[in-house]
Amino acid sequence: NGFMTRGRSYVSNIRSEIVVSKFPSVVAAYNSSDSKLWNYSTSDRPYDIKVADVDPNTGNEVVSATKGGIYVIDSRGNIINSFPESGDIWFRSLGFTQVSGEPEEEIIGGTDSGEIYAINSTPSTVWQTDLDSSDSTAVLSIVSGNLSKESGPEIAAGLENGSIVLLNSQGTVIDSYARNSAIDSLDTGQVDSMNGEELGLSSSKAEIFNLYNLPE
Repeated sequence: NGFMTRGRSYVSNIRSEIVVSKFPSVVAAYNSSDSKLWNYSTSDRPYDIKVADVDPNTGNEVVSATKGGIYVIDSRGNIINSFPESGDIWFRSLGFTQVSGEPEEEIIGGTDSGEIYAINSTPSTVWQTDLDSSDSTAVLSIVSGNLSKESGPEIAAGLENGSIVLLNSQGTVIDSYARNSAIDSLDTGQVDSMNGEELGLSSSKAEIFNLYNLPE
């Protein structure tokens, strides 16, 4: 069994489903009647789970970030691939954006030690950016969108040390902003229609952050 750590609803190639990660190392899908459709053991504890079209052949995929790497699972619970192919990387967070110009989105993964990877469907590294290597730089949250006056899309990373780091789609750091505590969650939305998307964040308190209105 195990307790649920994350949950996402999505429409797969089959039906509407809810996908959850459960402690210690299970990703499972349920239908609207609460019947389990499939489960997959990642062998490592999942820290984030999201759904996106990251593979050219299978439609929407379930992507899980774990203490050992990233797993890409199809809508029937079959593993498509994992990253890295050898060794372990502790991924804490997931996002998606188009980096290479292909129809599928690339996976943007944030690690416990402060790196951000863009990963394609092969899977291989498109780029890797190392953030500040000091303590408490674990990347706890990632989101992408039209977030600043730079040509988008941009990637925002929320760190354990309270920083928000803004990168462009090629992994170059544009700027960083200090908050008061760990950035547990990031999301985007259209609050001010005149100025792109706003960044919503959850730390010790909830905030709406408009990067368009910050000084250049």
